[in-house]
Amino acid sequence: MVEALCADCGYPGGIANGSSVCKICQIWGDEIDVAKEDHEATPIPPESSADFHMHSTASDGSLSPGELVKLLSTSGIEIASVTDHDTLAGVKEAMQVGSQLGVQIIPGVEISAETEAGESVHILAYFSPAFWEAISLAKINATLRRIKDAREERVKIILGKLAKIDIQLEMCDVLKVAGDDGLLGRPHIARALVDKGVVSSMSEAFGKYLRDGGPAHAPYAHSLTPAEAVRLIHDSGGFSVLAHPWSLSKPLPIIRSAVEAGLNGMEVYRDPEKAKFFGEIADEHTLVKLGGSDFHGMQGHSAGCMTPGGFPMPSAAVTTFLGKAQGVWKAALQKELKTFAKREVSLVASRQEDTWSISALIPEKEKALVFRVARKAGLVQIQPLTGDVSQSTIVFKRAPQTSIQSVKSEKPSPVKDQLKKSVKAGKQPRKRKKGCEGDKVLDLKRRQQTKLSPEQ
Repeated sequence: MVEALCADCGYPGGIANGSSVCKICQIWGDEIDVAKEDHEATPIPPESSADFHMHSTASDGSLSPGELVKLLSTSGIEIASVTDHDTLAGVKEAMQVGSQLGVQIIPGVEISAETEAGESVHILAYFSPAFWEAISLAKINATLRRIKDAREERVKIILGKLAKIDIQLEMCDVLKVAGDDGLLGRPHIARALVDKGVVSSMSEAFGKYLRDGGPAHAPYAHSLTPAEAVRLIHDSGGFSVLAHPWSLSKPLPIIRSAVEAGLNGMEVYRDPEKAKFFGEIADEHTLVKLGGSDFHGMQGHSAGCMTPGGFPMPSAAVTTFLGKAQGVWKAALQKELKTFAKREVSLVASRQEDTWSISALIPEKEKALVFRVARKAGLVQIQPLTGDVSQSTIVFKRAPQTSIQSVKSEKPSPVKDQLKKSVKAGKQPRKRKKGCEGDKVLDLKRRQQTKLSPEQ
């Protein structure tokens, strides 16, 4: 079954009832100026039905990506992002289910970082729904794989520290909780401790043993600083947001450092007090203000987790975020294509990288940009694959060297040929006179040379 496509951007799914466009296009339409504070015309309620921070079983949540999106649908959430810890593994499933249920899913991830003092800092990344796989996935995945390996090593260290205080927990106990696809983390250890009867709740597990600075706490063996995480997100074409700054012991130095690295936004919407305090800090640094529930499941791992959409975030914040993010995503697309366009043909051929592909569902404005840059680079389009339009891909390939040369070759010109012959014979070609009179003289001489009468 072919999914309904948005009339404005071509993205499948997320079509509002009785409308031909998706909810994101309804919000960031061409007439909306995100720099203005007046968003009264925004077609979503004053308190938005959006949530940009949630977790699934792809990391440490208790619901699968599909189950999570189904919960969002029944909860009235229209726009959301599944931001699992250090992995994008759940994004595809979330987007597929979202397209069926009318929930717009923005690809996201929550990247783990640490300060030099060992404090945990989380940076959220949001990517373009249209071309996140073509641009962002390959660039960020290598780092995410290293973080995954570091997470597993960290779990082993934590289990060793628990053993030293006479709490016996095996890796198999943690893996049983995490499942085959789950990214290992402290919440899995906390659940395993509950299952073993060591503690009565996950909150108790964190409070007694697993919290930062606790007796079983361990830093990552391989970690990024917050600034490095922000730069990684930008290099991958993403929009960066500092998660739950109220959980930091000294948030201001961390915020300043992240801003210097190019941080785009910060979570501020949690409760009125936090929104006021961190909202003022965000305004001071011209950061986009955002919010999310940090939902992990019906039994969240801490009191800081809320139900989806269970926080007061105004619709103006959603409008501003989507508008600003759109600018970041467009710039990433342009940069990627220009980089590809500058590669030497021989270099591309030697690496067998002579094609560049992108989703056929790119919004028309971005698609026009793709084709303009492609033409300048001497690229030719290979027709999209047939089949389900949601799976179609536009592939560009470098034109053969002979084709590029033939385009640049000049057309035969009798006048230019005559000038070349004159130069070879040692004669100085006469300069062409400017204006119509000069054209008449040149035309008369040409006719005389070919023995043609003016009447002919």
